[in-house]
Amino acid sequence: MTDSDIASYLIRLGDEILQYKEQLFDISWHMRGGVTMHELLHVYSNDDIEILSKLIAEHITLTKETRMPLL
Repeated sequence: MTDSDIASYLIRLGDEILQYKEQLFDISWHMRGGVTMHELLHVYSNDDIEILSKLIAEHITLTKETRMPLL
């Protein structure tokens, strides 16, 4: 693996970390304080986070369909 390959890999890894953090902040916002960033980073597993993300997406869709406000 060349230095260029390593640098590219590290850049991609940094981008993935930023996307993951954005997902966690989004979950935290939707949970309205029910789950903290600390818990999302250190307590919940990746499977738990995927479940939470799926539930949030389902609730957003249901809210749009029923035309209820998303608070």
